[in-house]
Amino acid sequence: MVAAEDSLFFQHHGFDLVEIQRAMDEEEDRGYPRGASAITPLAEWIPGKRRILELYLNVIEWGPGVYGAEAAARYHYSVRAARMDRYSAVILERMRKMGW
Repeated sequence: MVAAEDSLFFQHHGFDLVEIQRAMDEEEDRGYPRGASAITPLAEWIPGKRRILELYLNVIEWGPGVYGAEAAARYHYSVRAARMDRYSAVILERMRKMGW
């Protein structure tokens, strides 16, 4: 998930300026915006990176009415999230990004 969403998540302090610039450039080309890794620094210092990632993974929608990584693993693969292999996780994330 980190590799697909924000490969530098554990290196930056809430704002990936390079990714923000890329998103702005792409918006000019495509005509619509996309995310750009901009979690506020204060939010990172209080709960920490691992907790932020855990919270994010457990609230995003992974399908129609499917919220959280655990629910997504069970819904799409009939397994617990901890039992998913990397390939399945990548496919799941790509499907989510494409809007199902």
